[in-house]
Amino acid sequence: MNIDFEFLGDTLSKLLAAVPTTLGLFFASLIVGGMLSLVTVAMRVSPN
Repeated sequence: MNIDFEFLGDTLSKLLAAVPTTLGLFFASLIVGGMLSLVTVAMRVSPN
């Protein structure tokens, strides 16, 4: 069984290139979800 290190290196570099996009989507969804939850809490605690 031979390990193809060239393939592994190429695959790892492609995966690492996608990390900034993944983190950007994660933080964007975190911010949008936080804003929606704040709006929901504000509506729940309002006296109306």
